This record gives sequence, C-alpha cells and structure tokens, in this order.
Amino acid sequence: DAREAEFGNPVRLGDGGPGSVESAARLVFELLIPQGADVLGSYGADFYAGTPAVTRHSFGAGHGWYVGTGLDQAGVDWVVRQVLDTHGIAGRHPGLPQLETAARVAPDGTRLLFLLNHSDQPLTAPAAVSGTDLLTGEHVTAVSRSASTATGCGCCARTDRRTPGLRTPPPPSPGTAADRS
Repeated sequence: DAREAEFGNPVRLGDGGPGSVESAARLVFELLIPQGADVLGSYGADFYAGTPAVTRHSFGAGHGWYVGTGLDQAGVDWVVRQVLDTHGIAGRHPGLPQLETAARVAPDGTRLLFLLNHSDQPLTAPAAVSGTDLLTGEHVTAVSRSASTATGCGCCARTDRRTPGLRTPPPPSPGTAADRS
C-alpha cells in the first residue's frame, strides 16, 4: 500500500532485546508473506500491526534480505548493520559505526592507519595494530591498550611493518599515477 507522507507506522526491528530498534516507516507498506523467511521486523500499528516489514531468507550459503517499507535512518542503519554483521564484513570496529578506519601504504612501505571519529563524543576502540600514535608519540600495541579518538579528530598510527591482521594494499610501483599525485 502507498500512503500519504504524513502517515507513519512504527516498525520494531530485532527480537525486543538489546540492539533492537523502533523505526518510523513511511510512504510504502508492503504486506509480506514470509514463506520460510525469518521475520526481522514487524509493523507496530494500524491495519499492518504484527505483520512482517523486514525479512531474511537463507538459501544455500547466502541470504536474501527484503525491506517492505521506507524506514527512517535508524531503521536503515539497523538493517545495514545486521547484513554486515551476518556476513562478517562489519569492519574493524563493528560496534562503533561512527568510527571510520582507513589504511594506507606510503611509497616507502610505511603503513598508516587512520581512525576518524564522526560522532560528537570521544570514542575508545581496541588498538588494531602495533606502531606509533602520530598525535601523541606513544607506542601502541594491538594487545596493550585502546586507541582513543577525540571528537571530530583524525587519529593516525604509523604501524610496524609486519603487523599481523593489518591488510593494506602494497605500495604503488614507481612511475604509477599514485607517485605523481
């Protein structure tokens, strides 16, 4: 069903426990029949109350996800996080979606790891690598402490060259476009 923009319907995503979200749905409200799919979210009011709004169906080694409504940002974030977590592609800090991690390799082979805090609060994340924090000069090891990033701050660590678990591309070959930029 299509409804006017001012009509909303809550969608409960998750099992009601920690990590569950209530999202505001708008514009389109499909009536889904799961037929073997797992119901991940249901409409909460009106004619649609209790009917599926978000489903996931397993097939072989994969999954098909279906969202039958226009979710607000909290709902979209929840669905995307579930997809990433389910398939093991959530990144280094899956519990901190506002923390961006980027790894780079300089032409001389120096590896750089940037932690960018996009929230308005300081964040603390487990150190993913060993190396030198270029903002504080402290040595950071993957097991010794957490790396903190201040609000809106980019934090950078120069990593030891053979840090296990840090997957970064090899440095560019001499004469490539990357050397000229």
